[in-house]
Amino acid sequence: MKRRRILAWLALTAAGMLLNMPKTLSDTPCNAYIRLHVAANSDSAWDQGVKLAVRDAVRAEAAALLAGCETTEDAWPLLQDSAGQIEEAARAALLEWDPDCAASVSAGVYPFPERVYDGVTLPAGEYRAIRVSLGKGEGKNWWCVLFPSLCLPAGGDGGETVVFYSALGRWLAGLFGRDAA
Repeated sequence: MKRRRILAWLALTAAGMLLNMPKTLSDTPCNAYIRLHVAANSDSAWDQGVKLAVRDAVRAEAAALLAGCETTEDAWPLLQDSAGQIEEAARAALLEWDPDCAASVSAGVYPFPERVYDGVTLPAGEYRAIRVSLGKGEGKNWWCVLFPSLCLPAGGDGGETVVFYSALGRWLAGLFGRDAA
């Protein structure tokens, strides 16, 4: 029994180390991703709130546009052609928060620093991106990978409960004679 526990501890430690290591996608070219970059007017709490509202509106619009896209080569021209539509979504969100603030949307290639998204590391480099600038665009930024989507949902809405399944957890529970749900 002691040997089983030691083996289980070693397996758990090794699995934990592997699961916590970020996946580096440096061997994948930057053009395999389309990023979203939203720059707030300023660092004030109000402008940061406005930025998040615009972010949500832009993400919803982009998600609807990209629903049928399977590749970056399909998605990028569609987003470029729809920059005006994305800008309208940003302006509509601004009307509720700050009607005097301007929004501009551009599609281009921009530099991004290294960033980790849900355990996936994207290296620093030049990426295709939709850039949304609010007012002076001098505030803190928000960004994500728009396609393939690595943008996290905009907060819980009381929807479905996420249930995680762990084969390793079930195996370990069986090893120690416990019931794994």
